[in-house]
Amino acid sequence: MDWKRVENARDAKWENMYSQTAEFIKHNGRLPVQSEGVLGKWVSHQREFYRKGNSLSTARIERLEKLSGWTWNPPRGGAARQTQATSAAPPR
Repeated sequence: MDWKRVENARDAKWENMYSQTAEFIKHNGRLPVQSEGVLGKWVSHQREFYRKGNSLSTARIERLEKLSGWTWNPPRGGAARQTQATSAAPPR
């Protein structure tokens, strides 16, 4: 097996998901939550990898922390998600 190719494919997938997350934030003013499909699950997985302490490079950690609204410990529960969504909404 060509491990370099596998690593390159994983890096490309991570970059793609990162870009999609940045676009989601740009259009919605907030991070996706876990219940919002693939992007929300990806964000949740990045936080989980961070907590495990061995799955995210320093460079990826720094990039995630540059995303608007990024936190390693988001509020939990429906009310917290609603608050997060409404507090990020633009004024009317």
